[in-house]
Amino acid sequence: MTESHAIVNLARQRLDHGCSRHLSAQDAWNHLVLPLRLEDGCLICATTHGALGDADALLRGKLKTPFRFVLAELRPLEEFIADIYDFEGIDVDEAA
Repeated sequence: MTESHAIVNLARQRLDHGCSRHLSAQDAWNHLVLPLRLEDGCLICATTHGALGDADALLRGKLKTPFRFVLAELRPLEEFIADIYDFEGIDVDEAA
């Protein structure tokens, strides 16, 4: 885990919906981590600055695939997780 990360715009990130299989919907939502894509055998995941330690611990315990993080703002990350994992009836304003 690196110590300094820039905030990315998730709408501009390349997203492979198939990468969501690396993590359950419940883990993605509860730990605020979204698998985005594979790059050179490394799973690129989005999380927030506040959730970075928790997300790192989760993936270290669950994945054999190498991974790294990009940081995103909370609201867009929640919206992308809800969309990718097909959460129905989740109002992001109420869930936050």
